[in-house]
Amino acid sequence: MKYFLWLPYIWILCVTAQVAPALPNITIITEGGTVGGKAISREHTAVYNAGVLDIKAIVKDICEPLHSIANINLVDFSNGDSIDRCSFDDLKLIELVTKLLNDPYTNGLVILHGTHTMIETATALSLAIKTEKPIVLTGAARPASALGADGPLNILSAVRVVISNIDNNWATKRGDLVIVFQGQILSPWGTIKSTESFEPGLGSQLGFVMDGEVIFNNLPGTRAPRKFNISPIQEVAKLPQVNIFHAQREFPATAVETVIDEGAKGIILVAYGNGFWPKESAERINTKAENHGVPVVLTKMYQSGYIKNAQSGVGMPGGRFTATEASICLQFLIH
Repeated sequence: MKYFLWLPYIWILCVTAQVAPALPNITIITEGGTVGGKAISREHTAVYNAGVLDIKAIVKDICEPLHSIANINLVDFSNGDSIDRCSFDDLKLIELVTKLLNDPYTNGLVILHGTHTMIETATALSLAIKTEKPIVLTGAARPASALGADGPLNILSAVRVVISNIDNNWATKRGDLVIVFQGQILSPWGTIKSTESFEPGLGSQLGFVMDGEVIFNNLPGTRAPRKFNISPIQEVAKLPQVNIFHAQREFPATAVETVIDEGAKGIILVAYGNGFWPKESAERINTKAENHGVPVVLTKMYQSGYIKNAQSGVGMPGGRFTATEASICLQFLIH
């Protein structure tokens, strides 16, 4: 008889075990950069080799907290310094990300990337990837070997942002990926890279990660103006060449003329004010570009700027786009 007294407790234990939620399946991809960097000593934070550690070495100190909140799949995609990446690397990454997201097993992705070109890669992915699954990019300001390395916490925060999609469905509401860095949740659109962090622009600050809690306070935020079908591009080595030039006194028009002669398919001019460019070189650039059918776009010099008009008779206004955003959009448009 006494055994029957235990039956209600056994039943409760069984029910509790059955309703315990399964951990989400998250893939972490490494693309090199400072987050996988190694120096000759733990005190070195400025001179080091970027992207030399594999992904297992990068996450070794946070394995326990990672596996307590998610089923983690690790993918070593590429290594090295992000400043050496090219547009073909973006195409290969887009192909891999698309494949992983099409796998029903995958609930979301975290991409580890060098901070110097993270905005460029995020912009390309943003324009090409169509998904309601969460994608988060993160990296580090200090190499993995350094005392006080920030990579592990950034990675853990990025994973928590992916997991938070289960409750708040931010990926669907936003319709785009995010960057998580040093406690900030950012849109790549309007955000710029500073020395050791990222500075949000108008509408690109989406939320925060504080003490392991994910807080979104500005959805959807700035996002891709449109999505592109990049499947025809996968057969080529690189996206079309688009060059960026910054305005300066006595700007040498020959610099633009030369890259057009060498095959540039688009030109971005980072203009003064709200669309001004030195008059003499503007005339020559306009003539060269029109004769070769090369589009020219004027973009803002400062983060808070806006280009409404081409004040000097060259190029088309780039609106709120930064030079990076405009150049990658133009690559996709003219491919």
